[in-house]
Order: sequence, then structure tokens, then C-alpha cells
Amino acid sequence: MAKLSFAQMFSFILIIFVISQTSEALAPKRCQKMIQPTNCIIAKCQSDCFSMYKQFRGVGVCVGSGSTGNYACVCIYDCFANKLEHESTLG
Repeated sequence: MAKLSFAQMFSFILIIFVISQTSEALAPKRCQKMIQPTNCIIAKCQSDCFSMYKQFRGVGVCVGSGSTGNYACVCIYDCFANKLEHESTLG
């Protein structure tokens, strides 16, 4: 069985660490905003969210409020999607 030197082991761990940190940095940051606090209808929620946050890839979801039994429409979108797309078209 081959023995790994300290330098080889350190290099391997460093490469894995750098790859994992790069993956986290490139992941889009997600934001959310409540569009309607009660009586969520999924089709309307999705449609409203998509039209409000089209350039931010918005997705509407109905979220339960727990004890009241009501569902709120919450829009989840990429916080900086529009900024990144705008910068990519410039350069």
C-alpha cells in the first residue's frame, strides 16, 4: 500500500477546501417576500410572483401559518440575478 506524504495529504485537503468554498460563493443568494398574507391560491401566487420578479427568476409558494390554518403567498427569488445578467451583457 502506498504511503502518502504530509505534503501530498495537505495538497489534497487544500484542493478539496478551495473547491467547496468556490461552490458556496457561486450559489445564488435567495430572497423572499410575502405577497399575500392569507388565502393563498397556488396558481395566482405563482403567476403574481413570476410577473413581479421575472428578471429575478421568482417562484411563488403557499406557506402555512401553523395554528390559524391560513396560507400566505411567498415569493422566492434570486436576490442578485438581474444585476448579474446585466453585468454579463455589458462585458
